[in-house]
Amino acid sequence: MIFFTDSPILVYVHGGFWQELSRAISRYPVLPLYRSRIKIIVVGYDLCSSFTLPEIVHQIENAARFVFEYAEKMGSRGVYFAVHSASEHLVAKLLSNVDFFEDNPGSHRLQGAFLISSVSPHICK
Repeated sequence: MIFFTDSPILVYVHGGFWQELSRAISRYPVLPLYRSRIKIIVVGYDLCSSFTLPEIVHQIENAARFVFEYAEKMGSRGVYFAVHSASEHLVAKLLSNVDFFEDNPGSHRLQGAFLISSVSPHICK
């Protein structure tokens, strides 16, 4: 299957309470979405055992910057985030950062976010 350049992009960020899991275990949505002509980017981040929460938030910002630049370059019809658990908090931080959206080309392609099953960020420094 060949993607059209304007295919929508779903960004899936793994959960795991900031302390476990990875993008490798979160590949399950790739094949059905691929078959539906949706590009999917599975994002991972370093865990709290070695990194602080602000550092992890910065990693998510860097991943989003890459995705929005790619979406702009490809002429994507839209970018969507699908997240759960700790990643909901990380993406909610991103979505509430007005400066991030003003400073990043392609961020206007954001069409939606599916934030499911939040947890509270009290366990990381």
